[in-house]
Amino acid sequence: TLLNILGGLDTPSAGSVNVGNYDLLLMNDRERVTYKRDIVGFVWQQPGRNLLPYLSARENVELPMTLTGLPANQRRTRALQLLEILGLADRADFRPDRLSGGQQQRVALAVALANNPPLLLADEPTGQLDSRAAADVFA
Repeated sequence: TLLNILGGLDTPSAGSVNVGNYDLLLMNDRERVTYKRDIVGFVWQQPGRNLLPYLSARENVELPMTLTGLPANQRRTRALQLLEILGLADRADFRPDRLSGGQQQRVALAVALANNPPLLLADEPTGQLDSRAAADVFA
């Protein structure tokens, strides 16, 4: 519940929750959309919740950048850079069903990082990774 509130997915019912200059209780719908798009990246415990099954890894990573209006060539470059950093450059054109659970988790992390959010929230982001891949993610 706390991650959902901090991520802008749920609205607090009382009290105050502030992230930077954002009061999550008082935000209107438009502000909440901006907050979720620009301020927070979210990685679910189950990577399938971050990925669209009919898009390739690269296309999944590009999708959040599309919403910001970033030109296509810049989206592609950023997506490929993130996938390379996470050791998935050779899997950029694979759909999620052709990736292992650990590979899906790393693509989900790239999706969450695509818009370079100042806040990254993750529910067990390395739960499906082996110890070496987990160490690489945090490096």
